[in-house]
Amino acid sequence: MHLSLLSRAARLAVAIIALPAAALSQGKELPLKYSGPPTKPEISAADLMTRLYIYADDSLMGRQFGSDYNNRATAYIEREARRFGLQPAGDSGGYFQFMPAVKRALDATSTITIDGIAYKAGVDFIANSSGKPRQFSNMGVVFGGTAVDTANIVPNDQLRGKLVLMRPFNPPPGFNGQQFTQTTGFRAYLASVAGAMIVTIAGDQLNPMQIKNSLSPTNARQRTAAFDNDANMTLTVTTRMAEAMLGTSLATATKGTVGRTLNSDVHFRVAPGLIRNVIGIPPGSDPDWGARYVHHRPQYQHVGHNPTPADH
Repeated sequence: MHLSLLSRAARLAVAIIALPAAALSQGKELPLKYSGPPTKPEISAADLMTRLYIYADDSLMGRQFGSDYNNRATAYIEREARRFGLQPAGDSGGYFQFMPAVKRALDATSTITIDGIAYKAGVDFIANSSGKPRQFSNMGVVFGGTAVDTANIVPNDQLRGKLVLMRPFNPPPGFNGQQFTQTTGFRAYLASVAGAMIVTIAGDQLNPMQIKNSLSPTNARQRTAAFDNDANMTLTVTTRMAEAMLGTSLATATKGTVGRTLNSDVHFRVAPGLIRNVIGIPPGSDPDWGARYVHHRPQYQHVGHNPTPADH
């Protein structure tokens, strides 16, 4: 790859920033839809606008990693790479590089048992794990108050190896998260919960979208070496289950309140799949640099979409 690609990448970054800024500084609103001329290898503001409108269009539904919409996005990149004469450098002489992926779904038959009562996945709790989930056997529970609360910090020896029930943190207006993470109080909080497993209290009911994403995920994830390793689970539970875990009402629980023990039988259904990158090489022309490469790695995926209607 020719070394000049590095400067082309820099010009691309400048153009991304400059194009909307220039339009807004002139009091112009960018259109919701735009169909520009055919794209060219050279970088220009007009060419960039054409590409951005194609890639950010609603028809690609956020380009979530491992989704069909993401495949449409990589198909567009592949067509452009082919049209501009880039040399294919993917698998089997093509432009695509395929990587193993999985869809991990929480098994709806999973349960967590407290005092002989079984609580159900998708009803009372949802779980996640980055590998083979470690099951809980007579695991103790402690109430931790609100997440990242730095007042009345519970000593680590009371939390390590326990499930720590916490209400979610709701940042107040003007909260500066970056500054907060640099404080002594936040460092003391992290030391307090080191080695503990945080359990989030969702409220009276689990979020329907979170239930759907947990039990019936539509998007694949890249399969890494960690996938086959034992890993801790993260849990989100209803108020009813949280109070069963504590053996008392949340209204009367205080930081450090010791709850009951629980046992888990939580499993995930795994479906294999493939995700893909696009790799193309512009051939170099300089005899001294023609055998060297500059690796330019743009990120093509995004956050997907939420099918739940929103009130705008």
